[in-house]
Amino acid sequence: LPHGVYQTGNALKIPRAQLHDAGNYVCTAVNDFGIGQSPPARLDVVRRKSNPATWTCPVLSLAHHLILSAAQRPKIDPVEQTVNDGEPARFRCWVPGNPEAELKWHRIGHQPLPASVQEHQGILHIPRASQHEAGQYVCTATDPRDRRPQDSDPATLHVREPEAPTAPQVDPVDQTVNEGDPAQFRCWVPGNPQAVIRWRKKDGGR
Repeated sequence: LPHGVYQTGNALKIPRAQLHDAGNYVCTAVNDFGIGQSPPARLDVVRRKSNPATWTCPVLSLAHHLILSAAQRPKIDPVEQTVNDGEPARFRCWVPGNPEAELKWHRIGHQPLPASVQEHQGILHIPRASQHEAGQYVCTATDPRDRRPQDSDPATLHVREPEAPTAPQVDPVDQTVNEGDPAQFRCWVPGNPQAVIRWRKKDGGR
């Protein structure tokens, strides 16, 4: 790894990213099935300008707009998720600008949830996903003021059999920071928290 880049646990940390730190980083994992390598995690470093511009946060602007809107449909995150058999899955539901909304998850078509699926305060949690839990789920939000329910778009869960060896995953896969700013990547092996993780730089630059 370049000077100033180090590994802490399974995370790759760059406290003060420099231009020469830009490039692709990969992590390898050793588990019971052998050695796997992640797809590259890309880091781009932008040269810091002497007079940084002031930007308006689009997220805050959007949130302000949504608060002023009425009858908001519930939002879900993520809208689609794929996990290996036996791994956990999680979906989140909320209503922008209405934290008092009552949230209830169900299968598409207002079918009841499987007994293995848990929900609490808008969080749908599947501790050990299987083909039985695969499919589409919908979150219904009810405003306590008018009791009118609103359905979200469906959230889709795909469940697949794990491959052996399972390739390690990195997050994020692409990152851009200003020169001198910190950067960090996370690496893990789905379904195998005991895997030994090692980071290295794949190339020397852009």
